[in-house]
Amino acid sequence: MKTYIYIIMATLLLLQGCSETASSSVETKNTLVSFKVVYPNGDAAVGTSVIVRPDNYNVSNDKKSADVIELETDSEGNLEISSIESGNFSIEMNDNHSYASLLELSINSSTGDTTLNDQILKPYAIVSGVIDSSVNSSENIIVRINGIDRSTIVDATGSFTFDDLPEGDYTLEAVSSNSDVSIILENVSAISNSETELIISSDGYKYQSSVIINTTETGANIDENLYEFPLLVRLDSSNIGSTSSLPYVENLEIINAKGKSLPYEIESWNGLTQQAVLWVVVDTIFAQASTNLTMSWSSSATELPLQNSVVFDTSNGYAGVWHLESSDVVKNETKTGDGENFGCSDIEGIIGGAYNFENSSYAMLPEAVFSGLDKEVTVSLWQYGATSDTLGQTTLFDGRVSDTTETHLVTAYLPWIWNDTYQVIWDAGVDTTAQNRIKYGVEAPLVQGNWNYWTFTKNGTSGDIKIYCNGEICVEGVFRFGTVKGITLFKLGGDLSAETPEQYAYNGSIDEFRISQTERKESWIKMSYETQKIASTVVRVSN
Repeated sequence: MKTYIYIIMATLLLLQGCSETASSSVETKNTLVSFKVVYPNGDAAVGTSVIVRPDNYNVSNDKKSADVIELETDSEGNLEISSIESGNFSIEMNDNHSYASLLELSINSSTGDTTLNDQILKPYAIVSGVIDSSVNSSENIIVRINGIDRSTIVDATGSFTFDDLPEGDYTLEAVSSNSDVSIILENVSAISNSETELIISSDGYKYQSSVIINTTETGANIDENLYEFPLLVRLDSSNIGSTSSLPYVENLEIINAKGKSLPYEIESWNGLTQQAVLWVVVDTIFAQASTNLTMSWSSSATELPLQNSVVFDTSNGYAGVWHLESSDVVKNETKTGDGENFGCSDIEGIIGGAYNFENSSYAMLPEAVFSGLDKEVTVSLWQYGATSDTLGQTTLFDGRVSDTTETHLVTAYLPWIWNDTYQVIWDAGVDTTAQNRIKYGVEAPLVQGNWNYWTFTKNGTSGDIKIYCNGEICVEGVFRFGTVKGITLFKLGGDLSAETPEQYAYNGSIDEFRISQTERKESWIKMSYETQKIASTVVRVSN
C-alpha cells in the first residue's frame, strides 16, 4: 500500500523559502569559537572529530554543503573554529569509537570571540526501528536523520539501526526510490547509553506516534525496573501530529516494543482545546534506559476513543484512585466505590481538574475501599495549600474505625502548626504501645501557594513508615508495627473528630488522590512524581 505524508512537500517548500531569505541576509563578520572536548571522567578527548553544520543541513542534499566545517581536537582536546559566520549551527563531536556529543550554537553580528565551557562526550545513543509490511511495500527504502550526516538502507526484514548518535532530538525521514513510501518522524529522542526502538506500521491506522520514556540521568533517573506502572501521557496538537486528528479519534491502540497491546484509560479528551490526558499500564519500564511505546489511531467524524481496560485495578495494589476531575461524582477508578462530595468545587489541577476545599467543604470515601488494607498502605496526592488560610491546625485526610475513637488508622495533618513551625504529621495505625506517628518540619512553600506531591507509606511487617515530598524521602521511622485494618470512615479535607465544621478543616486544592493496599517502592514514587509534574520531559511523544 502507498503511504503519503503531505507535510513533507510543505516542509521542503518552507526550507527552500528560508534558504533564499537567509542567503540574502548573511553577515560577513567572522567569529572565533574555542572549547575543550573531554570524556565523562575529565580526560581530554584527543583526536575527536568535530563537524560544524548549518542548523538546516539535510543529508538528502546528496552532497555536503560548502558551509560544513570538519575539524579535529588537538593533543589536549582543544579546538578552535577560526572563522564562523553569523547563523545557527549544530556542532557534532564524535570520537568514532563510542562517545559523542551535540552542541547547538547561535552566532550573530554582535557575537565576539567566544570560549565555551568544556564539552563532555557521552556514550552513543542508538535509534533502531522496523518498517513493517503494511508500510514497506517497496524496495530500497532509505532512512536518514536530518541535521546530521546519517542515512541507512532498510534491510530485507524492514529493520534499520543508527548506533553512533550523540544524544538529542531528531527528525527521521524514510523515503523509497520510487517515492511510494514517504514518512517523517519528528522529535525522536536519542538517549545516551540507551536504545530508542521505533515501530512504523499503518495496519489499518492513519496516524501514529512514538511514546518514549526516559529513565536515565537526563530523565527520571530510576535505578530499578518498574512493572505494571500506570504512566501519564499528555497529548496536544504539538505532539500528536495532526491538529485535525485530536478532536475525533477512534481505534486507539498503544503497544510496547514487542507488539503487546497495553491497557489505557482516558481521563480527559478535549477536542476544542486540543488536549488529552491518558493513563497507560506499561508492563515494564526499564531502569536507566529508554522504554518505547507506539500509539496508533484513526480519525472519525463523531467518535471518541474508549477506555480499553481498567488501569487502576485492585490486582495491582490499588484500593482507590480518584482523579477528582469533576465535583459531580467523586469517581473511584478502581470500581470499589465512589465517594460523596460535601461542597468541594472544581478547579484547574496539576492533571486536568482538581477539587478545591474551602468553607469547610470535604469529601467522604466509602468503607468498601479499605476492606483490603491490613499491614501496608500508601497514600499519595497533589496538594496546593491556600496562601492565607492554612496557618492553623489542618487535617488533610482522616481514616478511623469511627468518629469517636482517637485511633488514627490513616491520617495526615498538613500543615499542623506547633510552636510556630509547620509540621507534616503522618499517623498510620497503632500497635500495643502507641500511635504509629512520624513528623516532618517544613517551610511554607511546601504547604502554601504551590503544587507539591506528597506520599505517605507504612509497612507494619517491616515496621517502616515514611513521608515523601516531590518524589524524595523527607522523614522515615522504624519499629512502627501497627495495623491499618478496620477503617469504616474516611474524610478527605477534614477531621472526623472536629467539634465544628471549621475545626481542623483543610483549605486548598487536591488532585490525583490514591490509596494503595501495599507499600509502594521509592522508585515507583519517584517515577510517579517525575512523570506527573508540570513540564515533565520524562515522557516524550513524537509524531
